[in-house]
Amino acid sequence: AVRDRNAKKKAARYNRQRDPKYQTFYRSKEWRTLSRAFLQAAGYRCQAHLSVDCQGIAVEAHHVQPIQTPEGWDRRLDWDNLEAVCTVCHNLRHPEKLRRTTPKDVIDLRTLER
Repeated sequence: AVRDRNAKKKAARYNRQRDPKYQTFYRSKEWRTLSRAFLQAAGYRCQAHLSVDCQGIAVEAHHVQPIQTPEGWDRRLDWDNLEAVCTVCHNLRHPEKLRRTTPKDVIDLRTLER
C-alpha cells in the first residue's frame, strides 16, 4: 500500500514536468492499442537485452526515434519505430529520467576521490 502511494506520487511529480502534448499522446486510444498489439506480437520478449539484469519480459513499447524530435513525432504510431523492452532496459535507454537524489546526510562513496 505504501509502495503504491509512493509510486503514484513519483509518477505525478514526473508528469508535472512533461509536455501536455506527450501526456495526451500516451493516454490516447491509438497509442494504447498499438503498444499492446506490438508487445503481444513481440511475444512480450525484451528486444534490447542491454543489461545482465534484463528480465527478458517486455512490458513497455519504446520509440526508437524519440517522439520529442520532429521525425519521431511523425513516426509516433509507426510499428517500425517501436521496440519491446523490459523495465530495466527501458530505464537504461532513458538514464536522464532516473533522477536519483542522495539525502544530505548520506555520503555517496562512488563520488569520493581515491
